[in-house]
Amino acid sequence: MKKLYILLTMLLFVVSNTLMAQGDEPFTASVKVQFKTGDEITTKPLRYALFKTTKKANDIKAILEATMPEISNGTNPLAFDEAVTKHKLTFKKSKPNGTFNVRVLYPGMALLITSFDPDDDLTSDGADFIVIETVAGKTEYVHVEEKKIDFKGNHTLGNVEVQGQSRDTLSLVAAPALDDGVHCYIPIVVHLPAGTVAGDSRLIIQPYAVECETGDTVDFVKGLCYEGGEYHDLQDRRMGYNYRKNDKLKDYYSSNIILNVNNRVDIDTTVIYKKRTPSKDYKFPYLLEVADYHHIYLNDWASTSSCTKKNYYKFLNLAVSQADMDLDEFATQADENFETKNQDIKLRFQVGKSVLIPDAQNDSIRDMFIEELKSYGDLLMQVSIEATASPDGGFEANRKLAAGRLDVAYNILRNGLGKAEVHFSKQAPRVYSWDDVAKQLDEEGNKDKADSLRAVIPSGEGTIRILPFYDTHIVPILESMRRMRCTYRYERKHIMNGALYLSL
Repeated sequence: MKKLYILLTMLLFVVSNTLMAQGDEPFTASVKVQFKTGDEITTKPLRYALFKTTKKANDIKAILEATMPEISNGTNPLAFDEAVTKHKLTFKKSKPNGTFNVRVLYPGMALLITSFDPDDDLTSDGADFIVIETVAGKTEYVHVEEKKIDFKGNHTLGNVEVQGQSRDTLSLVAAPALDDGVHCYIPIVVHLPAGTVAGDSRLIIQPYAVECETGDTVDFVKGLCYEGGEYHDLQDRRMGYNYRKNDKLKDYYSSNIILNVNNRVDIDTTVIYKKRTPSKDYKFPYLLEVADYHHIYLNDWASTSSCTKKNYYKFLNLAVSQADMDLDEFATQADENFETKNQDIKLRFQVGKSVLIPDAQNDSIRDMFIEELKSYGDLLMQVSIEATASPDGGFEANRKLAAGRLDVAYNILRNGLGKAEVHFSKQAPRVYSWDDVAKQLDEEGNKDKADSLRAVIPSGEGTIRILPFYDTHIVPILESMRRMRCTYRYERKHIMNGALYLSL
């Protein structure tokens, strides 16, 4: 019974050490994000970035969320891009259904996922920012984001403002669009005096793309839809209490402004249209309609839009090279954004002790290695330290010695890097066996010596030491087995993915 207890104890020790060694190994996480509104679950293309810690991901989330009002109210349409550049962020794109795989260095790293795409989104209205922390032993991550609709009260929407100016007549303005060769940015300015709309009203604004050369209407541009609280409640019931699934204008509707008979409404926003034919010019008149439960009681046109366009980016116009299809779905992201390096830590210890030799050589080795790690700055992600020992001297003594020296090296590096945001880990000490020495002799082409060693292993270390080739062939192998190694990983920037190259 005592022998069985000792055996179980040794097995538990081996298993715990194995888990300690494997717990921080890189793994691939499969992520799926869904959005639930009522009973409806939808997906959408997303962008994501991986961070060292959940705290870092949440800090960046707060920074990016703070840029949304600046984009919505038009004070700084480039606020998101500027924050990404300032903080040196790299976002990748998911598949159109909101799924992606990401290579994770160690548990505890966190994903920041956003539905906001600065290249495609009209505004920041409804942008989602989600943080998911990776967990040891978990490779599948399904996140369902609950979307709540508030039908009551007034809301401040980035691209719709209710202003307190005194105006008496309805006015619509269709100004020339800004054309960058790929997209047109269409300004829509609408004023509705108080009393025009009410709680039982629906307001619809529908822009059209008209080709300047032929005068043909070629596209509907994504429109805008606002409703009073009473209208929306009734419409939700008429749609089987699933407005977001069944109403034809669900994609146009915004709950961020609630129509009210006592409020005048001023809308000053920009709608983005991806040009059907990049080489052609377009103008964008739009229709405004206000309806109650039964009929349209007000409609008007903004028909003054012209083919005169603003083009501030002529020298960047890439319309002639615009791909006819979106290739994002077929692009393959780089699997690994990290570079791994292994380096021996050649610190010198006192014989049989876990104490460094106090001399200038050790100081120089320590300082140079710490400076090497610091040179990666914020790109340094993970530092892992491993210690090994040779079989001479006994297993348990060597294991304790390796563990003690491992702790010394670990503390030196951790203290040397200070408050740097780096994930540190220690691997379980490994003690080589005499069989490992024999295998090494085989690999070096000394099979006869390997066989001689294997023959005397049962006789003990004393017999091994008197082998004629002990000093010449075995001692060098033993010295190579007494090693302390640091494995560190850092983030690679400028990963080259499949891309379209232009000859200019």
